Amino acid sequence: MKYKDFSSWELAEDHYFVNWVLRPNKHSDKFWEQFLADHPEKSGEVLLAREIVTGIQYSNSPKLNDTDYNDLFERIISTKRSRESSYAPFLQKNRYRWAKYAAAVVVLTLLGVFLFQRSWLDSYQSQEEIVRILTKESPMGSKLTTVLSDGSRVKLNAGSKIVYPEEFSDTLRRVYLTGEAYFEVESDPRRPFRVESNKVGTEVLGTSFNVRAYPDDHKISVAVAEGKVRVTNAGGSTMKFEHTLLPYQESEVNILNGQVIKRELRDDMIFAWTNWKLVFREEPLFSILKKLERWYNVEFEFKEKIETLDTYTGSFDNDPLNVVLEALKSQGAFNYEIQGWKIQITN
Repeated sequence: MKYKDFSSWELAEDHYFVNWVLRPNKHSDKFWEQFLADHPEKSGEVLLAREIVTGIQYSNSPKLNDTDYNDLFERIISTKRSRESSYAPFLQKNRYRWAKYAAAVVVLTLLGVFLFQRSWLDSYQSQEEIVRILTKESPMGSKLTTVLSDGSRVKLNAGSKIVYPEEFSDTLRRVYLTGEAYFEVESDPRRPFRVESNKVGTEVLGTSFNVRAYPDDHKISVAVAEGKVRVTNAGGSTMKFEHTLLPYQESEVNILNGQVIKRELRDDMIFAWTNWKLVFREEPLFSILKKLERWYNVEFEFKEKIETLDTYTGSFDNDPLNVVLEALKSQGAFNYEIQGWKIQITN
């Protein structure tokens, strides 16, 4: 599929993509929903491209001022004279008839080119003035904190990315998240704060909450630490749900089977990563290994088949990787061998 190699700007220039953003229908919704399901790693590019398309304003009827008209007239005259000089022997016989046609062609051609250039320039300038999209990304093995234009703070977990406008609009503060982030949102009753993450939208006025939506996970989680948030479907999702979450409540969406759960949190374990604490409780081994890959920027390779559905419990205060691996080994999870940034797993 050609779109898997497109950048956000290439998507924003694609006719089919633009039509979907501005005039969606059930066929285009189905196509792009399936595309995101097949290529979750492109969700950030698609979200940014949507923002670009909705932000761009095209100049459909460029206008020329007096200076522009004078400049155009001088260019037409100079071009006409140079062409007459170059083709003087040929034009001599049918001078008036051909000169009239040539002048008309030159005028129409130059006028078309000039208007196209002006239209493109106006569009480009409008785009530069309106669309100022920023991207902050936290690589594997690290965490990053950024402050938005309204004063809200966002802490990104490893392997996460946030896309947002340099300045929010007067009516809505909207950001796009891939991965996991903890938000501390400044209160502004006039401008709700909305986080788009895959197929889930989270909207608040002012609060602290955590969103986890990694492309390689089939579950999306929104958990509230303070305040109140509203969680709904988004991004062309066919799922229909709406949860209002209070402190220490979580909404979890399974995008594979469409199951949506609202539950009470037993503790603040889900927020522990913001204080550099790695915690898991009765968590499947395959999920733990994903966390470790992001946390320490390593890759696990299985030399033998092991049971990844078995669950384990542990809590680590930003300990080195070998401490975590030894703890899992002591619980009978696996044996291992460290080879640079790759970890060989055996029985």
